[in-house]
Amino acid sequence: MQIRKPLPLKSRIRLAFNRRRDHLHRLLVDVRVKKHIERISFDSLDSILIFSEARGGSTWLMEMIKKIPGTLAMWEPLHPTRGVVPEGLNLCPYPEFSEDLHSDEIKELFDDILSYSNSNLWTRKFADLSQVKEADRVLVKFVRANLLLPWILENFNLERKPIVLSRHPLNTCISQIRAFPEEDWKKVPQCDNNDRYMRNRSLLEHCEDELEGKFVHWCLN
Repeated sequence: MQIRKPLPLKSRIRLAFNRRRDHLHRLLVDVRVKKHIERISFDSLDSILIFSEARGGSTWLMEMIKKIPGTLAMWEPLHPTRGVVPEGLNLCPYPEFSEDLHSDEIKELFDDILSYSNSNLWTRKFADLSQVKEADRVLVKFVRANLLLPWILENFNLERKPIVLSRHPLNTCISQIRAFPEEDWKKVPQCDNNDRYMRNRSLLEHCEDELEGKFVHWCLN
């Protein structure tokens, strides 16, 4: 195993400076993006939705579709720590609702997401300033909402069919392990609507390795 030598002090300082500069630039651009978004009234039913697993190719697809004139991208609004879901809802990282669920709070949350009425620096990550000025539809990318698709279709009469992107599970799981090595695949989420995790808790705990654990989560989600 080859051990990498630490970067010289000057290189580390330059790298840290560049990162801070890029972050500041992004903040300044986002202020302008946010102001433009607040002036626009988007129709939630006119939105384009992408559903996929993490590392399933959805970012690539989103970047292609958002080049369509008038399209404004929203990035991962259901992220458990960086998204726009109120903590009080206690949703699972990969939530699931029954089709007959009636909740004004949840309905309002998703209506705000699909109409870009509720966003933050994270979800505006791919909202280009050059496009937001002429945007008239929202493109939302989800990697945590596959099981919400029946509920969304039941509660929103979308003008376009959602896009469901499915990559081979082996490639997806291997990519997840490389990209998110810190994730605890044996942990059962302590949240509402976690019945499927509780029913398969023993299966998760007895997985022989991380790849098998990722496969189980792929199936559950």
